[in-house]
Amino acid sequence: MGQAGDVRYDLIVSGTEIKVMRDNKPLDLTFSTTEEDGKTSASALHRFVESIGRSPVDAQMVCEKAKQGNSVHGVFGNK
Repeated sequence: MGQAGDVRYDLIVSGTEIKVMRDNKPLDLTFSTTEEDGKTSASALHRFVESIGRSPVDAQMVCEKAKQGNSVHGVFGNK
């Protein structure tokens, strides 16, 4: 569960596209389930999840679920 002041994000997977919702409102932001993290650079989704205040480990777990085709609900961030 999030803490006071946290923002809720939901990542909705449809095919190979990941759409982002912020506090139940769609953002004009999409990612691809086919983009992989590289050895020297993270995927755009991974960078996004870290940018909202999640740890690299949390970001990796979120990315793995989404890349398996599962929507991820209740990713709380501080931005």
